[in-house]
Amino acid sequence: APRPWRGWRHAGKVAFLLAAPLLLYLWLPVGAARGLPPGTWRPTTVAQWVAYLKDAGYLGSIRVWVGLWPKLATYARTLLAQFTPYGLILGLLGIVRQAKKGSPLLVFLGPGFLLQAMLSAGYEVPRHWVFFLPSFVLFALWIGEGLSWVFAAIQTEIAARRQVAGYTAMGLSLALALLLVALTLQRNYPSLRGDHLDGGGLDIWRQDLKGGYLAERFALNALDSVAPDSVIVADWEQATPLWYFQQVEGRRPDVTVIYPIHRWPEALVTGRPCYVARIVPGLGDPYHLTATGPLVRVAQEPAFEPPADMTPAGIRWQDGVELVGYRYYQTDFSTGYVLPLSLYFRAEKPPGEDYSLSLRLWTEDGVQLWAQDRQNPALGMYPTTRWVPGEIVGDYFEVPFPRSLPAGRYHLGIIVYATTGEGGWRNLSLEGEQGDVVYLPPIDVPPRR
Repeated sequence: APRPWRGWRHAGKVAFLLAAPLLLYLWLPVGAARGLPPGTWRPTTVAQWVAYLKDAGYLGSIRVWVGLWPKLATYARTLLAQFTPYGLILGLLGIVRQAKKGSPLLVFLGPGFLLQAMLSAGYEVPRHWVFFLPSFVLFALWIGEGLSWVFAAIQTEIAARRQVAGYTAMGLSLALALLLVALTLQRNYPSLRGDHLDGGGLDIWRQDLKGGYLAERFALNALDSVAPDSVIVADWEQATPLWYFQQVEGRRPDVTVIYPIHRWPEALVTGRPCYVARIVPGLGDPYHLTATGPLVRVAQEPAFEPPADMTPAGIRWQDGVELVGYRYYQTDFSTGYVLPLSLYFRAEKPPGEDYSLSLRLWTEDGVQLWAQDRQNPALGMYPTTRWVPGEIVGDYFEVPFPRSLPAGRYHLGIIVYATTGEGGWRNLSLEGEQGDVVYLPPIDVPPRR
């Protein structure tokens, strides 16, 4: 309304409409009382709830005034990439139209957009661009306003003279708008479709799980691998699929998921089996680490027994390093054309230096297609010089098979090596054999679905 302050009664209605969406926050204490995710903090006092709703732990990360112009430039580039130049022009036209009309809506959208854009651009957290979304929603409204102005102008200027010409121009304008959407879809859809079908393999950080079956593979292999009554400590990227399979699919209700991951010491003192969902730099002495599926178990004592579902290998390199066994997961490629596998190692004596791993994929003709190196086992967190004799240490890999790869038989090989002071490396040789590569059983890749 032009004068929203007229009369106490009217002002009360406006205030209610502005405040009503905040009632959604009432769900948080209801969900907390039922023990539901997201989040594992359980505020119990008014002050704790205020701090929770204000996200007080991250308020200090909003520093708009530090490097403002480069941050705004990043925001502008992202806006342009998401809406294309045509959408940007239409959005600006929408702003101009609302200003020319003196629309009260601009009084709400304008400050709201600027506030969201500035705060999200200055949010100094990883992947801060995801917080651009609220302002992009507001900009999309201006795009609609711009389109409406273009159509109205055509209808007014041309249809007033010749009705047929007006409708023709309107139809052509609508077709042009749809064409712009279609061209953007045609440009982006193939890569998005490819990501959905394949998505690649997990990295050691697990911060981008939206492609293909990444989240499903991670959650299923994690929940199926942990010990009973375990605690998994994760960030929200990994916790979300774990919560989904627990709450919706009913898998492993005995497992507790704690968020965020820097609370791992709190989980460790519970005495329950404790796992972390991604690499945690600095997670070192005095703990013993081993990858259990895609997770890493953190324990006070080393593990000396190999997992029961492992296929024995018993292959040794020099310096007493042994491949005890391996495990393939989802060999039917039901969760994407990616092969998840675990490797289990043991040192018969304390290794004299830190060894790295290299997992490689070859064709039957011996052409190398893919390789991934780990500076240290257990997602890079557990140097071999910290191993005790007889300790079982696992590591987890995901081998991607790109769409360009034909169906057929492929081979995986493992190399253990040490880096040298000159920037080179030295491969460990196998005991009693000529060579340095351990080959696993071949993988038969079926035709693409």
